[in-house]
Amino acid sequence: MDKNIFNFIKTPQEDTHSVKRNTRFYLSIFKNNKIGEWFPSWNWACFFASFFGFDIVWLFYRRMYLNGILIGLVGVTFFEFIRIKLGLFLAAGLGLVIGKIVMWILKITWVFTFTVYGNSLYGKHISQQVEKGKTQSGTDPYTSMMMIILLCINLAYIIMKMMQAGITDVASIQDLMNQLMEKNAR
Repeated sequence: MDKNIFNFIKTPQEDTHSVKRNTRFYLSIFKNNKIGEWFPSWNWACFFASFFGFDIVWLFYRRMYLNGILIGLVGVTFFEFIRIKLGLFLAAGLGLVIGKIVMWILKITWVFTFTVYGNSLYGKHISQQVEKGKTQSGTDPYTSMMMIILLCINLAYIIMKMMQAGITDVASIQDLMNQLMEKNAR
């Protein structure tokens, strides 16, 4: 196993003589599978994080900030918008119970996809960082936690504003995003 890969996986307190359980888990995953390619494997942290809607937290914890931001801003906001619209459509067309069942099927599909391919997503991230010449992950856990908190506050604010305004079309979402950008620029 490449030392650079170990440096991305380990916590700052670990060295090659004192390896914790989580680090051993990822080292065994990447030893048995080709890092940088898609492979299925199970990750309980991904499962619980995505089941309870905290997929972004897992991504930030593993220092995959761009993936976390993309899933957070695009995925969660868009999925919530689609979920509300699709849920209303299905409830009107098929009935409330069938609509909820279809929405749960979509949720479970996302949860299992994220769970089964989370480790390979992490491996791809590490592979890309090593190819760029980086030797270890760059941010301490406190900075990561602050970024997670700020992202969650922003997402909650956007979703709350969407619900308050009764937003029903994409143009209204774009207007809201422009207002937020102007407000933050001041």
